[in-house]
Amino acid sequence: MKWEGSIIKKKSDERGLSITKLAQQIGVSRQAVNDWIKGQVPKGLYLIALCDILGISPDDLFIKGEDVAIQMPVYRTRRKAKIKPEHKVQLAELANEYKNLFRDKSASTIHPTLKISNRSPETAKTIAYKLRKAVEISSDKPMDYKEVFRLLENLDIHVIFRDFPVSRLYAFYTRIFEHRVVFVDLKTNVLDLIFPLLHESVHAIRDDSKKLFVDDEEENFCDIVASYTQFPETYIEQIYEMIVDLDPPHQINILKQFSQTNHHAICGIIKRIKDNHSEFDLPYGGADTNLKKNFPKIGEVLSKTDNVRQFLQNYQNLSPMFFNILLDKVENLTQRKLGEIFCIESYLDMVSVRDEMFQMKKLRSK
Repeated sequence: MKWEGSIIKKKSDERGLSITKLAQQIGVSRQAVNDWIKGQVPKGLYLIALCDILGISPDDLFIKGEDVAIQMPVYRTRRKAKIKPEHKVQLAELANEYKNLFRDKSASTIHPTLKISNRSPETAKTIAYKLRKAVEISSDKPMDYKEVFRLLENLDIHVIFRDFPVSRLYAFYTRIFEHRVVFVDLKTNVLDLIFPLLHESVHAIRDDSKKLFVDDEEENFCDIVASYTQFPETYIEQIYEMIVDLDPPHQINILKQFSQTNHHAICGIIKRIKDNHSEFDLPYGGADTNLKKNFPKIGEVLSKTDNVRQFLQNYQNLSPMFFNILLDKVENLTQRKLGEIFCIESYLDMVSVRDEMFQMKKLRSK
């Protein structure tokens, strides 16, 4: 989406507001408002204040276009959490921080895509089968987080890890200069991460018309595909047959064992069983919470070592495409910028990371 500042002048005139009065109500200078009209995008809080005064939403100040740097992110929130307009702006601003990294990097012209005529359960199963086949997962095995990251690479999706300014989602998808990009919140437990990443991967392969789908029907369809992709039918039925005649405590214990062994959340497997067997109902209470204590957050996976090279290799293993962009541009990245990208606070660590990346780039070129 592209910023269209002239709308500010139009809406101000409709409300009988001069630029000076508008600036006073927002608490900025007249020049600042003029800069917005000419093309500068106001920061989040100012944008929200501007929209409140003009009686519009942030989306009204952006126009849809095919040749734009960043498209407004799409995402699946945690359960039924709501994302406010200012949060959308914050996500767009986060994505905008990476624009220059992708600006002169040619995007693939052969993105894996799927053209789908309907959003039926049968279609969802077909897509799920193709996604699982892309990473050669056996028909009776659920997908773990490492396999999901491998799938994202196969789908030509860049992965960027960051601390999110919004606490209501684990990941979001956007496109930056036609590159497919999924942002991942470092604070997310690896068990919680599998489903939303699969959900965003469906957005990516469905995103073949330069538009991001955001309607509820599309979101629900992506959910169904993600669920089928994570949990194959044979796995669901195997567990169901084992627990169907047991009392709830024993059912929970068996589900915990399967979840611990195969690295997935309990709530996800219960939902899939209910999809196949509507009469099935099992309150799992704190079982899922206790299970997740045995698994790390994705940020902990990346930073579980004090060795700089190992840290960078951990990042490269999960996000090889984006890491290669960083290696290509390391000469133009300051220590502080690398610190922001890798969420490093210590200046000495920033210097060490940059030095190590120069060495990795030299080794790559040999």
